[in-house]
Amino acid sequence: MNPKNLSTETGYETGGPEFPNRSWLPPLWLILVDLLGLPIIFWALQTEYFSDATIGNIVCWITAFLILVSLMVWFLFFSRFSCRTRTSLAAFITTAIVLFFVLFRLEGTTGTLKPTAFVPRWRAPRDEHLGINLAKSTEVVVDIKTSTPHDFPQFLGPERSASLDRFQLDFTSNSSNPWKEVWRQPIGGGWSGFAAVNGFAITMEQRGAVELVSCYEIASGKLMWIHETSARHETLLGGAGPRGTPTIDEGRVFALGATGVLRCLDGATGKLIWQSDLAQRYGQTVEAEAATIAWGRASSPLIADELVIVPAGGTIGQRKSLVAFNKVTGDIQWEAGDYQVSYSSPVRATLNGIDQIVTVMEDHVVSHATQGGRSLWEHPWPGKSYADANVSQPIVLPDNHVFLSKGYGGGGELLRIAGSMDAIQIESIYHHHNIMRTKFTNACSYGDFLYGLDDGILSCVAWRTGERNWKQGRYGHGQVLRLGTHLLVQSESGEIVILKASSEKHEVLLRFHALTGKTWNCPCVFGHLLLLRNGQEAACFEIPSKPSSDG
Repeated sequence: MNPKNLSTETGYETGGPEFPNRSWLPPLWLILVDLLGLPIIFWALQTEYFSDATIGNIVCWITAFLILVSLMVWFLFFSRFSCRTRTSLAAFITTAIVLFFVLFRLEGTTGTLKPTAFVPRWRAPRDEHLGINLAKSTEVVVDIKTSTPHDFPQFLGPERSASLDRFQLDFTSNSSNPWKEVWRQPIGGGWSGFAAVNGFAITMEQRGAVELVSCYEIASGKLMWIHETSARHETLLGGAGPRGTPTIDEGRVFALGATGVLRCLDGATGKLIWQSDLAQRYGQTVEAEAATIAWGRASSPLIADELVIVPAGGTIGQRKSLVAFNKVTGDIQWEAGDYQVSYSSPVRATLNGIDQIVTVMEDHVVSHATQGGRSLWEHPWPGKSYADANVSQPIVLPDNHVFLSKGYGGGGELLRIAGSMDAIQIESIYHHHNIMRTKFTNACSYGDFLYGLDDGILSCVAWRTGERNWKQGRYGHGQVLRLGTHLLVQSESGEIVILKASSEKHEVLLRFHALTGKTWNCPCVFGHLLLLRNGQEAACFEIPSKPSSDG
């Protein structure tokens, strides 16, 4: 029998199997996937169509995957290439993909789920390579008990408001050049910012298996002391290391680690005075902590007179919203509420003449009396600390107003607080889901306007009405700090941009690249020095500034 005739009759060629009467044209669904895929990707990248740019990126990934699969289906089953060519190429591509993910791992993602880098699996995390080189000089005495007018002693500044009202930038000389770099050096992992008092800066960082509270001399960048504890929090999306910024008060340092260990340290030496493991105290196992507070505790301790106040969290039945410790002894003074923690930090405020602590929890914003912890009011603010998390600070505004904001499509809501201690009323003035979608960042106020990164784009909103004046400039999920009449924007990619705090337009005055790598940490200003850091390096820049009008 003729082999050629046999192959013809059975529908086989000598190169391998093939469907008889196969056309170059794939089925209609393959054509539609390929023709519509690219427009869908282009549309998805226009983030204004989504409540969160992350959703647009997810749509892109899914669409791109479907396009690749459809092309592979066409190539394997509908193209006229020989069986050997088709199977060989398919095997090569599959092997290459598997081999790539065997040899490389994803190091992390941006705030919109874009991969930052793939690194070899055999390479240890960057923070594990860092040694600890303490300053040897005996001439420098760490003194953070002495305060100065230049201090930045806690998260977001002296008032925890992301605003330095008396600061005046100087653009009369050297305004076209980047600010002078004073020093730059490697630092451990984490998203903690600096707190600065009397020439010394305190932060938290991850170095291998230990979580550090570290003290640096601001003028030189020298590491003066450390306090370490055995703890490491790490996730693919959130990265490794502590998230909260330490608080400095009367020579002591208060720091809350990512796993829930609150430490009070001697600011001169870094020696432990007292500590409390919040997760353990409130019945939270390691597994439950990771499941309910997926990206690690990020709150910064709040000092209120003789108290240090932090969100407590815990397991159902033992959980507390807030716990107040005596800042000297570590004794518990009061506990209040039963909501799970978010990634926000408590704020002290006087509303309707009542001294209170306002805190954004997992799915509510709550208020408690500063002394005694009495529950004053609460308001729903939906979120889950393992999904669409609440991160941004409540902003206390004039005339007894509180502004709330969040990413994941949450937007901004303005509350007005009225009534007396025994009968407080909460009025929602507006809630707009398309303004101030501050995902990992915080807005700041100036007069009747708010400035913040609305899903990565700088935006100006009239806070009394919720009307947007302008929205321009893509900075990613960075941070904003107001310096007097100017805005300092730190982009997610590590760029520093200075703009006028103008309600009329987006006006850039200066920009320069300051840090390398993903930068979610909040900036810190001590006098005329700008302190920046991310999960791999820290730097200090000299700010051209002039004395404020009141000295």
